[in-house]
Amino acid sequence: MQLLAESNGRLVSREKIEQRLWGKDVFVDAEHGINTAIGKIRQALGDDPDAPRFVQTVQRKGYRFIADVSSFPTVLANGSPEGARGPARESQRNAVSPIPPSAAIPGPGEKRTSRRRTVLAVAAAAALLAWPTYKLALSRTAHSTPGAPVIRSIAVLPLANLSGDSADEYFADGMTDELITNLAKVSSLRVISRTSVMRYRDPHKSAPEIARELGVDALIEGTVLRTDGKVRITAQLINGATDRHLWAEEYRRDARDVLTLQNEIARIIAGSVNARLTAQEQSALSLQRPVDPDVEDLCWKGVYFLSKTTIPDFKHAETYFDQMVQAEPSSARAWTGIAMANHYRGMFGDPSALPRAKAVAQDDSLAEAHAELAMLSFVYDWNIPKAEEEFQRAFALAPRNYSRTHVYYALMLAHIGRADEALAEIERARHLDPLSPFTAVAAGNVYYCARQYDDSIRVLKFALELDPAHAWAHHRLGMSWEFHGDYQKAREEFRLASEPDDAAALRGIHRLKQAYESGGKSGYWHESLAIALEGPKRGASGRRGGSTEIARIYMHLGDRERAIAELEKAYAVRDLDLNWWIRVHPEFDSIRSDPRVVKLLQDLNGPATS
Repeated sequence: MQLLAESNGRLVSREKIEQRLWGKDVFVDAEHGINTAIGKIRQALGDDPDAPRFVQTVQRKGYRFIADVSSFPTVLANGSPEGARGPARESQRNAVSPIPPSAAIPGPGEKRTSRRRTVLAVAAAAALLAWPTYKLALSRTAHSTPGAPVIRSIAVLPLANLSGDSADEYFADGMTDELITNLAKVSSLRVISRTSVMRYRDPHKSAPEIARELGVDALIEGTVLRTDGKVRITAQLINGATDRHLWAEEYRRDARDVLTLQNEIARIIAGSVNARLTAQEQSALSLQRPVDPDVEDLCWKGVYFLSKTTIPDFKHAETYFDQMVQAEPSSARAWTGIAMANHYRGMFGDPSALPRAKAVAQDDSLAEAHAELAMLSFVYDWNIPKAEEEFQRAFALAPRNYSRTHVYYALMLAHIGRADEALAEIERARHLDPLSPFTAVAAGNVYYCARQYDDSIRVLKFALELDPAHAWAHHRLGMSWEFHGDYQKAREEFRLASEPDDAAALRGIHRLKQAYESGGKSGYWHESLAIALEGPKRGASGRRGGSTEIARIYMHLGDRERAIAELEKAYAVRDLDLNWWIRVHPEFDSIRSDPRVVKLLQDLNGPATS
């Protein structure tokens, strides 16, 4: 700061700053150290790098101090310049000043100081700012920052899109997702998953509130701007308990180097919070990853649509990943994206997409690919040993922070009757993705399989608080109300799970209402049977009308023989619901010891449970 102020508006080169701060014989990461020092000066002065009033950046050369020193802004009692524009978020405006009370700043009763005392205050601020920067630069080589708060968990809030064009939102989301993915490679950190943080795109909450809701020690927030083949990213690390800024940085790179930059940012953040990096993690975050910006754009558009919850969105995602494969046939991320898009289509009611999902989920290098292949091996192939093998491979590649693997594994464990393990696994997933509707619905499914019915209803209601239109949540909640005998609530949930223009489904729900009003419980289940037998494509998964669903209805009607016959038919036509529910549906408890059902369970490659 003193060096800039003394320059009287002349350019101060980065080399000169490096020499003044560290000398010639001290090895430090000078680029990071200078950027951090300038960032802290701007933070202390409330300066904006895009519309500077104090420190102007001269690209690739250095900096100028452009304010008139003779009319230097007044310093107030809180250590901030009077009239300076602070950060946009209210909690940041209330953040503790980085200048301690011992600096030469006005006392509580003083509003203005003389020019001499102002200059002394600025000089003291500069000294105090430079020392932590020097310490940080030295410490990064050893990944240790003495005296820093203990940070073991982080959430990356959505990076703000500064382009002014909402059509570029997918790019900002892609940059957020990439930073989350890279930080998630650090096994000593718990990193909150994308689904939970995206609801804080336009937060009206303080950092401590957000950190408390997500259960983390620190937050990363920032901005991204892409223009003329260049990308600028700003990032800052915020103490979740105090709202105090711990670290801030700005990066500018060619668009071809944006993934390399994301590795660098993740590595610096990990070092700033004293995270322990294994040799493998250090290597992964040091990779140079040049990309074709146009091809990478296709990936981010695909990821954007994967985060949605409708079959048309998943088809859009598949289209973008297909285009990416045409440009880069060996792209592991593209093939994994295609697998995920088709798997999601299958989960949300389009089982015809599952064969392609399995066919392309074969990459050996990505945890995501192994997680998809594991779940498809269980759901589509009915091959539990293969699924277990793929899950363990996924965990080996991403041992802690990929929440979707934990969700999938919890679901498989729950549906093969390993309830205690499933409950532990779904809690790990919820710890990583606490505000994800998908994870909450999966938890409801796991609790239902574990016979914790009240917990299942509670967490499904929570999922609907997060996403009131989540069809899977409504359907699972309807099943729970059916089991409890509350058929009015069940009908309402099935109605909400249906598409508004699905006339056949809505007519069926109306028929259930009339049947219950005229015939009570028996009338409800007889009409359910009639609707299921009328349903399209007997044996199709995900629809009322499959043989497993018909078997469940027969059990409610007390017809064991027809129920068992339908289960055998479900096996013959490969109704995917059979492997999903036969071990755990409470309706099947009384027939699970029947020799015919025992044989079905053995053929399904899973243990019979009672």
